[in-house]
Amino acid sequence: MPKAVYLILIINLIISIDVNSQNMQAGNINPESTEEVFKSLMDKCDDMDIIMLRGRIRVEIQRSTPEAIEEANKLMIDGLTACSKGENFKAKTLMEKGYKVINAGVKDRFSIKSKENKKSAILKNKENNNEKPWWKFW
Repeated sequence: MPKAVYLILIINLIISIDVNSQNMQAGNINPESTEEVFKSLMDKCDDMDIIMLRGRIRVEIQRSTPEAIEEANKLMIDGLTACSKGENFKAKTLMEKGYKVINAGVKDRFSIKSKENKKSAILKNKENNNEKPWWKFW
C-alpha cells in the first residue's frame, strides 16, 4: 500500500513540475520567435562568425560590469551595422573588441582586484584553518 502511494506522489510531482515550467514560460523566447530573430539577423548580416560573436557577447553580458555592458553594446551595434553595409572585416573586428571588453568586465567583476587583497584573503584563509573544525564545538 505505501509503495503505491509513493508512486502516485512521484508521478504527481513530475507532472506538476512540467506543468509549472510551461506556465512560467521558462526561457526568454519561444522557438518561433528564435527563428524570427535568427532570420532577421541573417537578412541583415550573413557572416556566421559575426552572429556567433554576437551570441557570445549576449551570453556574457549579464555577468559583466555596467561600464563594460555599455561599451560592448555600442561595439556590438556598430559591428552589426557595419556587417549590414557589407564591411565584414570591420564588423568582425568590432565584435571581437566587444567580446574582449565584455570578457574583461566579467573578470573585473568576479576576480580579486589587487595583490594586497589576494594576500589578505590567503592570510585570512590560513587563520581560519588554525581555528577548531566546525564539528568541535566544545
